[in-house]
Amino acid sequence: MFWINAITQLAKPHGGALGGTFTTFHLTQPGYYGEQGTNIIHNTFSRLLTISPESADPLTPLQLVDLVLIPEAGVQLIMEDSGMERATAIATMFDSSKYGAKMFPDDEKFDLASLASTPYGR
Repeated sequence: MFWINAITQLAKPHGGALGGTFTTFHLTQPGYYGEQGTNIIHNTFSRLLTISPESADPLTPLQLVDLVLIPEAGVQLIMEDSGMERATAIATMFDSSKYGAKMFPDDEKFDLASLASTPYGR
């Protein structure tokens, strides 16, 4: 689902700016885990994965992580937390993203320079 949504967004006019737009912010949040959860998941993926541009195509490696892997991890965690079915967990993730952003904000903004040193930030 997240892969198809990302590809669909990319195909829209100005879709190349997809990863950095405010309009897609809620699509990159793992629900009630908030921005802190996003950073923890992001850092975990950066330690575990090396994503080549070819394997992420037509997305960039960073877009793949932000728009596909982080939301998918959020859904899986919500399913594990609650025992919900996938569809309910997806709805919960989207419905709880504002709560997560408010309750678990990113107090230390993510250092974009450090992304350059991650396997998928090249």
